[in-house]
Amino acid sequence: MPSDPMATAAAAPDGRSLAARAGDLLRGGDVAGAVAAARQATEAAPEAVETWLALARAREAEGDLAAAFDACDAARGAAPDAAEVAGLMARLALRAGSNALAEALLADLAQSGAASAAMIATLAAAQTQLLKFGDAHAVLRTALEADPGAAELWCALGALLCAEGRHGQSLVFFEESLRLGPRMPAALSGLAAALLATGGDPHQVRALGAEALVAAEPHEAAAFGEEHARRLLALGDLAGGWAAFARAGDPDLRADRVARIAARRWSPDTAPGGRLLLLGEEGLADEILLARAAVQVVADQPLILAVSPVWLALARRSFPSSHVVSRLVRPGRTDHWLAADLDSPHLHEGELVGAWAPLRAVIASPHGEAAGWGLRAACLTPDAAAVARWRGRVAALGPGPKVGLAWRLPAEDPAAAWTAPPLPALAGPLSTAGITLVAAKHRGSEAEAAWLSAHLGTAVRNMHDLPFEDLDALAALACALDVVVGPPGVETFLAAACGAETWIITTPGHWAMLGTETFPWFPNVRVFRADGPGEWDGALAELGEALAALAARA
Repeated sequence: MPSDPMATAAAAPDGRSLAARAGDLLRGGDVAGAVAAARQATEAAPEAVETWLALARAREAEGDLAAAFDACDAARGAAPDAAEVAGLMARLALRAGSNALAEALLADLAQSGAASAAMIATLAAAQTQLLKFGDAHAVLRTALEADPGAAELWCALGALLCAEGRHGQSLVFFEESLRLGPRMPAALSGLAAALLATGGDPHQVRALGAEALVAAEPHEAAAFGEEHARRLLALGDLAGGWAAFARAGDPDLRADRVARIAARRWSPDTAPGGRLLLLGEEGLADEILLARAAVQVVADQPLILAVSPVWLALARRSFPSSHVVSRLVRPGRTDHWLAADLDSPHLHEGELVGAWAPLRAVIASPHGEAAGWGLRAACLTPDAAAVARWRGRVAALGPGPKVGLAWRLPAEDPAAAWTAPPLPALAGPLSTAGITLVAAKHRGSEAEAAWLSAHLGTAVRNMHDLPFEDLDALAALACALDVVVGPPGVETFLAAACGAETWIITTPGHWAMLGTETFPWFPNVRVFRADGPGEWDGALAELGEALAALAARA
């Protein structure tokens, strides 16, 4: 008997029903099912904005921001004036680091009163990242007057205060956010960070971070996991911190990272059966720290070390018993492929690649706990001839100590501006008579030296015609100077690892201090610690005294 076309059509779910099902699947954690249902929804009802929004949200959860943007564009075509589309696009832009785009998408909506509380929170977050603190305060104040029960707005205000270094003041706003929205992961993680910075209860810091991980959406898990891991390390919980650190960055556990290595995953209990490939970190400062520790942790294994190309020559000279190759990152549409520049997928320099592991997984292994932190003061080896050449150039600057200034411009890391003293506050100690300031900055340039000079009110010499893209040159310069001064980062970690005299200016509780009052990775480092976020007077006075003593000795 022929089927009834009307009955068949009635039985088939329509596009809006499929979009609703995609939302249910996403809330239940079935990201792949949500993507499939949302695709069917757009095919069934391409004219409906709901179907494209469902696909955009599912793609975001999958980690494919580009496809999520494409779906938003289609949604905007279906409903050009839909505020919800602009809000989702702004959130995607914020996640992708396009803070100016996120602000532009939402500014008019906020002005007209058409933006939801979640959109206002996104707008304030973008303005915070752009260091537009006054604008962010204004938009949140207006929104909270209209909707004081919106948990997202209180959380955004707490995050804004933390970005300004006002962690103590942020506590009450994170707590209010959690009263209104008890399982908001951003508020849980924000409160944990604020408590850590203000010397709060370590047990509460741990509990809040763990709760944020449980409450996080799949696409948020890696970011919240990384924050939680670094807080545990800052508290001195090395076993828990390294384990969480390994999980947060593990390509096998992240939808946006795929390791393309033709070898099995390393297990601490099994011999690699060839060379062990250690895959470096996305962050250059982290990679310098972890590489020098990991090589010691598995010193009994023949290694292949895959690092950022910017310090390839330095790493090869420093780890002569390892095969050192470039770490490769190839952006894809839905993820980033991580690989190593090997001779072939299975062989390098005639030897078998037996197994692979991320650097951080080696530190988190039982071998890492057993190794402890008895590291040599110098483990990186700069080019001796380059050091000699730099010493000649440095000597030509005149008498007195040469102080390398390794400073982070505010635009490089807006959310952490409070982690280093503002340049005007540094002007006093760095104006000490008898010293010469030299720019010692990764990717430093003549323009940056001029910018520093203008903001400090004292001359900062530029020693290079081109940026220090290759860290080998910067390492040699650091060893030719009397001291390198700066916050924790690529330049200071590099100088300390090369054995150069290094002074680090830091807030208390930096994660790399591992719960101590110094940096255990570098026994030669002198630390100038703030009393709290933004409380730099004591540290800067101590720095001024140290520079005066250095000048007097010279």
